[in-house]
Amino acid sequence: MSVRSSGVSHVDSLEEITHSSWLKRAIANVSENATTANLIGLLGGIAVLFCLLVLPSSQYWNLRLPLYMVVVIWTLLRPRVALYLLPIAVPWGSLDTINVGLNLTSADILVALLAASWLMSYVMRPLIPQEALHTGLFDREEFNVPRYLVLAMVALLLTMLLSMTTTFSLTSSLKELSKWLELVTVILLGVQYIRTRHQIWTLVVIICLAAISQAFLGYIQYFFNLGPASFVRSDSLRVYGTFDQPNPYAGYIDMTLTLVIALTLLAGNWKTRILAGLTTVLLAPMIVPPIWLTQSKGGIVAFTVALLFIVTLGMPHLRKLIGAGTIAVLAFVAAYLAGRVPDRLFAPILRILGLIDISFTAPTSQDFATAERVAHWIAGIRMFLDHPWLGVGIGSYPDAYPKYFITIFVNPLGHAHNYYINIAAE
Repeated sequence: MSVRSSGVSHVDSLEEITHSSWLKRAIANVSENATTANLIGLLGGIAVLFCLLVLPSSQYWNLRLPLYMVVVIWTLLRPRVALYLLPIAVPWGSLDTINVGLNLTSADILVALLAASWLMSYVMRPLIPQEALHTGLFDREEFNVPRYLVLAMVALLLTMLLSMTTTFSLTSSLKELSKWLELVTVILLGVQYIRTRHQIWTLVVIICLAAISQAFLGYIQYFFNLGPASFVRSDSLRVYGTFDQPNPYAGYIDMTLTLVIALTLLAGNWKTRILAGLTTVLLAPMIVPPIWLTQSKGGIVAFTVALLFIVTLGMPHLRKLIGAGTIAVLAFVAAYLAGRVPDRLFAPILRILGLIDISFTAPTSQDFATAERVAHWIAGIRMFLDHPWLGVGIGSYPDAYPKYFITIFVNPLGHAHNYYINIAAE
C-alpha cells in the first residue's frame, strides 16, 4: 500500500513538474514577445479592425488615419518594416496620395519614417540600457556603403543641384531631386538594417509578391479593356498597371524577374541558387506575359539584353558562343549599313521593331508608339544641343518640351523615352 501510494505521489509530482515547466515556458514566451512595439502593434491592429467594422464607408479618412498611425508607430519602433513595405508601396502607393503642395505617396512617407527612425536611434541611445542596444530601433549595423558608391551619388546630386540654376521649372526640379534623395536614403540606411540571409530573402519574397499583384492587375486591364483609348493598339489594350504608362510598368516587371534570374545564376552557394531557381520557375509564367501585353518594345529589348548579360556572367562555358553570336550580329548590321545586305532580308526585322516607314505627321496605329518615342528622342537631343552644359534643369523635361516638340506630338509624357537622352537634356 505504501509502495502504491509513493508511486502515485511520484506520478503526481512529475505531472506538477511538467505542468510547472510548461507554464514557465509559456510565461517566458509571452514575456519575450510582449515587447512595447508588439503590444502597440496589437492595439493598433485592434483599432483598425474596430474602424473597419464600425465606421461608415463614407468616412474614408477615419479609416486611413488609424492605418497611417499603425504604420508610423510600427516603422518608428521597427525601422526594417519600412524597407519591407517599400516594395509594395512603390507600385501601389500612387493610388493613395496626400496633397500637401507636393503629391506624397506612401513610398515617400515610408522613406521619411525610415530616416526619422534612424535619427531617433542616435537621440535615444543614451537613454537605453546596454543590453537593449541591439534590438528594435537599434538593430542595425554601422555605415558600410562602399566609398566609391557614396562619392558617385554625391557627384550626381551636386550635378542635379547645379542644373537647377537654369531650370525651366523649380517645382519640377525639386520634385525630381526629392526622388533621388529618397533613393540615396534607402541605399545608405537599407544596408544597415537588411543584413542577414533571412532578411534579404524576406525582401525578395515581398518584391516578387508585389510584382505578381501588378501582373494580375495587368491581366484584368487586358481582359476587361480597362484603360484609355490611346493605349489601344491593333484591337488590344496595352496594359499599364498602376504606372499610368505601359513602358515603366514593363520596366518594373523586368527588374523583378531579372533579380530572381540573377540570384539563380550568380548566387554564391547552391542553396540560394536552388531557392531562386524555384522562385523563377513559379514567377515567370505569371509575370512574363504582362511584359508582352504592354507592347513595350523597350521593355522587351531591355529584358532580352539583361537576360543575355546575366547568362553570360552566370554560365562561363557559354561566353564564347554568346561572344561569337554578338560579333555575327554586329557584322550583319555593319554589312547592312554598308549596303552589302539586301533590304528585303533586313526589312522584316525592322518592321517588327517599328523602325521603317515611320510617319511623324500621320502615323498609323501600328507605328504611332514608335513615332512618338522617336519624336521625344529628337526633342531631348534638341534640348541637349541648346543647353549642353547645365541642361534644362533636373526633372524639367516636360516643362521644356513645348519649346522643342516636333509635328503632332505635343504631349510631353513626362520623359524622353530614353534615359540617357533624358538625363543629358536635363
